[in-house]
Amino acid sequence: MRLIVWRCESVPGAVSGCPRPIRHYTFSVRLVLSPDEMFLALVSMIQVTRPALLKPAGDGFDVDVSPLLSQKELSDDERLVLRLYGLLSAGADNPTFAFDLTSAESDRLSRALGLVESSRQWPADAVALSRSLRSRLG
Repeated sequence: MRLIVWRCESVPGAVSGCPRPIRHYTFSVRLVLSPDEMFLALVSMIQVTRPALLKPAGDGFDVDVSPLLSQKELSDDERLVLRLYGLLSAGADNPTFAFDLTSAESDRLSRALGLVESSRQWPADAVALSRSLRSRLG
């Protein structure tokens, strides 16, 4: 969410007084996720950003972010993938993951979760997890 404070003043040469933004405030969303929610967030972002980062392995898959690490420029979605990956990797044994997302990151993650959720039939517990997370993203 972004709040803009406006000030009305007369601008020389303008037809009438016009509002000018004087301050921009960017709000963030504080999330506290379980390991399952964190994994779902990461995999959802990867699925909509760069599915090739998911490599089949055994009974699941591995995540290989090395192609992103070697890129010179990253999209906002790719930066969010790396951020989520870093949080998950650094706190693999943590019972929860607490972090802040900007409103733009929150929107991107919510969009990714929605796209993945609607892409196929998922078990009820996975859908519930996704919907719970999306509701907290705003």
